[in-house]
Amino acid sequence: MKNHLLLVDDDIDEFEFITSLSQEMPALKFSYACDGTSALELMLDEMPDVILLDMNMPAMNGLECLKKIRASARLHSVPVYMYSNCHTPNFIQEARQLGATDCFKKPTTLDVLRKILVVVLNDSDSVNLIW
Repeated sequence: MKNHLLLVDDDIDEFEFITSLSQEMPALKFSYACDGTSALELMLDEMPDVILLDMNMPAMNGLECLKKIRASARLHSVPVYMYSNCHTPNFIQEARQLGATDCFKKPTTLDVLRKILVVVLNDSDSVNLIW
């Protein structure tokens, strides 16, 4: 099981939503970056086991950040799950072509979030996460 999750999202509420499960997952370390640039800087010092990457962010969007992650020899193999409220077939296709592990819609309930975290932290089959 992976034990360090990095959330990259310009909305701090998403981080608070995810960390609300921290009591249920005490072995899991949560890290947060508010944009792609900050995430890349953070990963210079600390390597996450899995990345949840928002699509829509200012300055450097999720796809641009994904490109940089996949171009990095150090970060290339870290699983990256793209997520967004905006879900189009083009986004999913482009994210996969750029090397996203999978794509899913932002969860709106803790139950859905739990299921997503079980998948991304255990390398489970993520077919049910897709939009």
